[in-house]
Amino acid sequence: MLKSKRSAYLFFFILIAVYYASLILFHDNLWMRAFIASFLPIVAGLVSFSWTFKAYQTMADKNRYFWLLFSIGILFFTLFHFTLLCFLLTNRTHNIEIAIILLSAYFLFLTGLAYKIRQIKTNPNRPFFFNLIIFMTVVMTVSIHYIVNPILPYRNFSLFSTIISLCFPVIIWSISFTITYLFYLFPAIQDKRSSLFIMGGSIILVIADVIYIFQNLKNDFLPGNMTDPLLTIAILIIGLGGLYTKEKANEREWFTDTLTKNNGYIFPYLSVMILLVLYLESTNWYFNSLTIGLCLTLFLIIGRQILLVRKNYLLIAEYHHLAYHDPLTGLYNRAKLTEDFTQLQEKVDSSPNPIALLLFDLDRFKNINDSFGHYIGDSLLEEVAKRLKSIAKESARIYRMGGDEFIFLVVNTTKDDSITTAKQILAEFSRPFKIADYDITITPSIGISMYPENAANPVSLLKNADAAMYLAKEKGKNNYQFYCSQLNETMNRKMLLETELRNAIGKNQLQLYYQPKIDLKTRKLVGMEALLRWQHPTLGVIAPSEFIPIAEESRQIISIGEWVLMTACKQNKLWQNSGLPYLSVSVNVSVRQFQDSDFLLTVKRVITESGLDPQYLELEITESIMQNMNESLLILSGLRKLGVKLSIDDFGTGYSSLHVLKELPIDTLKIDKSFIDNISDPKNQSMVKTIIDLGLNFNLNIVAEGIEHEHQAQVLSSFNCSYGQGYLFSKPIPTEQFNHLLIQIKIGGSTLGCKSTNF
Repeated sequence: MLKSKRSAYLFFFILIAVYYASLILFHDNLWMRAFIASFLPIVAGLVSFSWTFKAYQTMADKNRYFWLLFSIGILFFTLFHFTLLCFLLTNRTHNIEIAIILLSAYFLFLTGLAYKIRQIKTNPNRPFFFNLIIFMTVVMTVSIHYIVNPILPYRNFSLFSTIISLCFPVIIWSISFTITYLFYLFPAIQDKRSSLFIMGGSIILVIADVIYIFQNLKNDFLPGNMTDPLLTIAILIIGLGGLYTKEKANEREWFTDTLTKNNGYIFPYLSVMILLVLYLESTNWYFNSLTIGLCLTLFLIIGRQILLVRKNYLLIAEYHHLAYHDPLTGLYNRAKLTEDFTQLQEKVDSSPNPIALLLFDLDRFKNINDSFGHYIGDSLLEEVAKRLKSIAKESARIYRMGGDEFIFLVVNTTKDDSITTAKQILAEFSRPFKIADYDITITPSIGISMYPENAANPVSLLKNADAAMYLAKEKGKNNYQFYCSQLNETMNRKMLLETELRNAIGKNQLQLYYQPKIDLKTRKLVGMEALLRWQHPTLGVIAPSEFIPIAEESRQIISIGEWVLMTACKQNKLWQNSGLPYLSVSVNVSVRQFQDSDFLLTVKRVITESGLDPQYLELEITESIMQNMNESLLILSGLRKLGVKLSIDDFGTGYSSLHVLKELPIDTLKIDKSFIDNISDPKNQSMVKTIIDLGLNFNLNIVAEGIEHEHQAQVLSSFNCSYGQGYLFSKPIPTEQFNHLLIQIKIGGSTLGCKSTNF
């Protein structure tokens, strides 16, 4: 019956319209008005009971008992009006006992609301309780003055009747309390829509009963008056809530949420203002219950304000602490450093000893987070802070700048004292950190700048310390370096090169040089290596050793490496299409480029677009890729499937091991120039011969780099080294010159064996 929301609303409006129309129609017929006031609430109660009881039956969680309590309460409400109707039809006068039925209905409503509150999982704060207590104090004060006090003087009431009469204002207080409580808890309620119906219906119920009590006290009550339908409206609204039990809270913010968050404090203050107006209007300054209630609420408001002031003071103190402290380690932060430096600067200016700023970060800290997780990384930072505090003297202050960067600010110190402090920091990091079940060893790189020698303000001082710290990293990490003026020039040039490098490809400033690869026995050209050069219009020729590391740090090496690969492959294909010898071109691949997720796809695309047969492309990788063997093997295997040749560059200077060398799908080993330079040394000869024998045993081609003298070539040839590169045969030459060299070889079959063949 009336299961759809549309039909339920239609029934609601029709019933209320009929109710008011009947009261107006039978305005002069007291008996008919009494009949309507008893009969229509029965109809409304039965329909509302069906809605709420259906909600109880369909729900599976503990909230179903809330609807059970309300449905039984509505049943008692219906029974109360049915009893009134029976008394009316039998022309009997009802007595106070039937009020127990209505009182039972209200008690069940109250129990249901209390059960609803218990099911809400939230912890209200102290202002919430103060708002609630202030509001309820005002309600109780007004009720006592205008309802309870007028009831008590009635001498003709029996004790039982008086108790029953007093129970109504008490239960109305209680329902008002629970409704207000639910209002403040509304943001935590899941079934918001149905709860709004319950709260709205309960409020109307309270209002209707207050009106009824007032009319009785003034002897103005007549059955079927124009306020009677309020009870029916309240019961129907409560019943409508049962139709929305399956609707949970959505993401949008409800108006009650906004009222609770932003204006929840208005209700207690507004209620106190109303109480004050009532007091001034009704007492003529005589002491009564309104006086007591007003005094009590004023004391509560004062207490609430004291608590708020204290809370605000604590919040301000907390915000002040957070403004100058790192939340993880408890150390000072960057804002505190600036403030402290300004204060210390004034003292130091009149002192012969300067301020030392020691900036350091943890080497390879990212690997800790990646390997063990950020929780372990944060725990490590906390332990680092503890150790730093243990070595800090009274003249030193410690700051965390963010991430893994820390600062020691030492006042009235010297360079020697700064060195001592730096060594103490390094010594503390020499012991492993015990984090959870891990023993973690990590090192710092420290940069030191002095005030006023190196800078005149904290920004410059920090910038200079940062430059010194990066110098410490370049020198192997786990050491300290002082700032000097040349560092600024180095850093400025580095920044300039990084900026200019971004446009180098577009401005055609990059070009490839080619160095021949020679068969050491026949001295014939068997291949070439493509080498990158940068010719800047104003800075001149910039060495690869200078700009390649910058490209690595800024990740520009990925786009630059792709350009090198495409250019070398297209040029080699062009030479082949011109009828020149089919040679393999070697291209260096950086670690960062190799680790790029799209590297394999890039190589495949370059081969497709250039049209070069992949057997004429050789990629030279460094031994550092062996640090992550699983991923490296997958990429190398993919390259091998494409038909690309693979070689290990600078062999013997990195991470190689016999086991790893056996597993790698490579074709060539390139012996680093450092072994060739001192090949006359018997020990070095033994090392080179061992590398060559090792490679030959694995069926690998051996290429020696950096051959500059004939005797080096002869020694290598005697060791059965297959191929060589170096200035003995040719230095790296531009594309046009290498093209001329290829033409000469095609025509005359020239060999390269001495420096006179260089172009």
